[in-house]
Amino acid sequence: MRRYVLPLLFLLGLSGCAGVFSKEIMRECDVDISFPQLILHSERYKGRKILLGGVILATRYLRGETIMEVLQTPLNWRKAPKDVDQSEGRFLIVSTGFLDSAIYRRGRRITVVGEVLGTRVQILDEIDYPYPLISMDKLFLWDKRRIGPRIRIGIGVMGTM
Repeated sequence: MRRYVLPLLFLLGLSGCAGVFSKEIMRECDVDISFPQLILHSERYKGRKILLGGVILATRYLRGETIMEVLQTPLNWRKAPKDVDQSEGRFLIVSTGFLDSAIYRRGRRITVVGEVLGTRVQILDEIDYPYPLISMDKLFLWDKRRIGPRIRIGIGVMGTM
């Protein structure tokens, strides 16, 4: 019995370490495109699939499509957005159809796989800002609990009053 329990626990542990996108989807992504390159040369990368993540700044539904403005952040090994104090800029995700802004709201962390559509220039404060425009193929909306460490060790007594 013991020889089956340990391998089973090991496999369960590995499944908890898996990324949020399949290997097939990840193989389609061009991992050689850095975010600064994307900002400078979005038109050059049109048609390529990339993986990006960050924090939603705004979600708007316009003329049959949803546009999300996202503050880019680096991704960790699970492809989850890391610390929001690090960013190389902003990008836009476009999705056909309606994505509810109550769910895809400001402050939520997301990871997206999508095709580069080019650049869309919009006003940001008082400047024209060139946003890389990404079509949404796959999107993962992170729950705060899924980003942090999954192992907790402690000693204590739990109870209710």
